[in-house]
Amino acid sequence: MASPAGTAGAPTPAGAPPPPSNPLAAAVAATPDLTALQWSDKTWLSYLSLNATTALDYFSLSPFYDSTCNNELVKMQRLDPAAILPTMTGVEYAVEPVPPDREPARIYIVHKVFRSGPGAGDVTPLATFYIDGGGIYQAPAVAGVLGCVLRSSLDAVMRAWSSVHAAAAVECSAPGGFVWRPPPGGASAAATAASGGGGGGASAATTAAAAATAAADGDGREGANPAERRVVDGLLVGLVEGNHRMAMAAGEVGEVPSPEGAEGGGDGGGDPMVV
Repeated sequence: MASPAGTAGAPTPAGAPPPPSNPLAAAVAATPDLTALQWSDKTWLSYLSLNATTALDYFSLSPFYDSTCNNELVKMQRLDPAAILPTMTGVEYAVEPVPPDREPARIYIVHKVFRSGPGAGDVTPLATFYIDGGGIYQAPAVAGVLGCVLRSSLDAVMRAWSSVHAAAAVECSAPGGFVWRPPPGGASAAATAASGGGGGGASAATTAAAAATAAADGDGREGANPAERRVVDGLLVGLVEGNHRMAMAAGEVGEVPSPEGAEGGGDGGGDPMVV
């Protein structure tokens, strides 16, 4: 007779992972991630009623169910699960209680746990499933949900940063100032390109409009209207003022230029704004 796997009579094959050191580790390893799977049985639902009593019977038909669990052993021996399961050790399933006034409920929650003793503290969660309108799903782990949210948020931040970086650039200049540089051409170039480019497709009216836009944006920031320029300049000047206050406290620099000087007016032509 062959010896059980992992004993001296049946050594572990080369390259195979070592067997789990305890039953709990084996149960964790035998619980796959099936969050991408959805299962339902329309035939069963058309003949039987889904409620808190029959939810586990319905769940046992799905691929999420481990047929080696204690629930299956108790059912085959036709024993009372409420009396026998707490005395056993191993994998078991339990349906979360539903108040009688909410039956039949739309959602039933099924917990897969590992029981190591009869006490309430001797239960280790392995996975959680839910039955929603007859469809069975595995609930994702909290770490997976947070990771997905963080990746989505980071992607949105990177797209926003790319848009801002393409619209204008801020270059630091000593001592502690900055240069606000718009993209080459700004809104005037974009308007000309949208109307047919710099070739023969651009009409005289479009060219005149572009020239008027460039004249109105004579401070070198073609891509923003006056209100937008005031907001952005105020934010940048506030940042520089904070840096200068710290430098003044250390006695390294003089006074900070005022925001009015940062606005510059329309006499600057196409020069960048320097603070």
